[in-house]
Amino acid sequence: MANEFGMSAMEYYYHTIGRIVGYLSNKGLGRFDLDQSQSLQSGKSPEQAVNALQDCIGWIQKEGLIWCGKTHKSADGTSKIRVEGVQLTAKGMSAIRADTHRVEIGHSIQKLIEDSKGEELGTATYTMIGDFVVEFAGRR
Repeated sequence: MANEFGMSAMEYYYHTIGRIVGYLSNKGLGRFDLDQSQSLQSGKSPEQAVNALQDCIGWIQKEGLIWCGKTHKSADGTSKIRVEGVQLTAKGMSAIRADTHRVEIGHSIQKLIEDSKGEELGTATYTMIGDFVVEFAGRR
């Protein structure tokens, strides 16, 4: 079932994964903290968006695409989350450098992010990135 933005539940997760991977691709191999700003709220409550972000980070980590430190989720009802020291692994670097074979993304996620020069990519593009990352993880 699609939400008010036309996204199904899976598309929402693909979008969130795409945002996380896009953000990290733009940052290189450094370790960075992630927070709820990497979560799209389209049709979700702030708490649902934070939960989805936590679910996606956990999945990406279990698939071996990222390494991360502690996760801090606010218990005071403010719907905030912070994940410390998130970093792409070798497998994560392979995912962003892999040939996507997708016209919407281009040759690779890394090239798309570099060519965007920090500009917002848009919902459809982040969703396609997430979809590719899921497919990539499934092949490995």
